[in-house]
Amino acid sequence: MAEPKDRDPSNNADGEVTDGVCSPNAGDRAGDPFDEFYRDMEERIKKATEAGDVTELLALAHSLLWGLDGVRDAGKSFGLCKRAAESGDGRALVALGDRYYFGDGVEADEKRAFSLYEEGAQCGEPSAYTALGKCCYFGNGVKSDHAMAFAHYIRAAEKGDTRGQYFAAKCLKEGDGTQRNEEDAFYWFSVAAEAGDPDACLELGRCYLDGTGTEQNYDEGIKWIRLAAKELNPAAIEELERLGETEEE
Repeated sequence: MAEPKDRDPSNNADGEVTDGVCSPNAGDRAGDPFDEFYRDMEERIKKATEAGDVTELLALAHSLLWGLDGVRDAGKSFGLCKRAAESGDGRALVALGDRYYFGDGVEADEKRAFSLYEEGAQCGEPSAYTALGKCCYFGNGVKSDHAMAFAHYIRAAEKGDTRGQYFAAKCLKEGDGTQRNEEDAFYWFSVAAEAGDPDACLELGRCYLDGTGTEQNYDEGIKWIRLAAKELNPAAIEELERLGETEEE
């Protein structure tokens, strides 16, 4: 799941979706450059469905949502997520929940999204707990409850979800929804940063600069902030400018 609603999803589907299968509205369109794309997509969907390959179905859905193969079609992406979720796979349930949360290819429905995230969590999917945490924190599809949000975040963190680790660390650092614990915050920022999460890299750098939960270490702090800046994290870039540091060593 992405950050709180900070993007403008659009359903620019140019064809129907029947149980996740691509079906261009115009039928056979001689000379249309997209015909080959749709035929190839249908074949890949067919093979993935017959093989029960949820990973491939989700990859196709992701590609269609963001136009990674040159065609962006939120409606078809939703159809593929729906088909994948029928398997009961936790990842697919979260992906379908995201579509409802953001209104990608379907009318936005935060309560339905929350319900799907709950199903994903019941399957043991780590990212589902992070999604539930965000819903509880911001009051999307459920009443806002920061203590419950932290409970979901820390569960996600313990299961290895990097975003859950980041959000759990933020709560621990700020005493938001839980007792403030700078040492634990530093630990979870470290785990998420080592896994490559840019936001965690920035926060870990700040911990070193300020001596939060660890000994103060300016050089180590700048190292981690630079890593975040290399991932084009805007806050990290601004932090380096404020400190008079460059993005390169």
